Amino acid sequence: MLDLTDWSLFFSQRSGYHFADVYKAPADPKMRWIVVRRPHVEGHWHYSKIIRELLDGREAVAQLPPHAAPGELQISIYDRQRPVPLAAATEINPRDRELKRR
Repeated sequence: MLDLTDWSLFFSQRSGYHFADVYKAPADPKMRWIVVRRPHVEGHWHYSKIIRELLDGREAVAQLPPHAAPGELQISIYDRQRPVPLAAATEINPRDRELKRR
């Protein structure tokens, strides 16, 4: 598990990858679960790119709370063993689309 919030690792008292380990996690083929907040995924930081690559277009399997109120944090949990949605798997990068037009 990669838990950028430390929420699930703390309460489950299990081992896993913390925020400081985000660069190590992709090398672990057994790493299944990713626990993040929206800014972790949508940010412009280098680790955000790594998270997006790990998620590979997958949708969250759970969000806590399910419907966050304005100003309330929401934690999303992703399962990397869940298949990638077909739309995400076939989506063309806008930059690649521009190259095809030339």
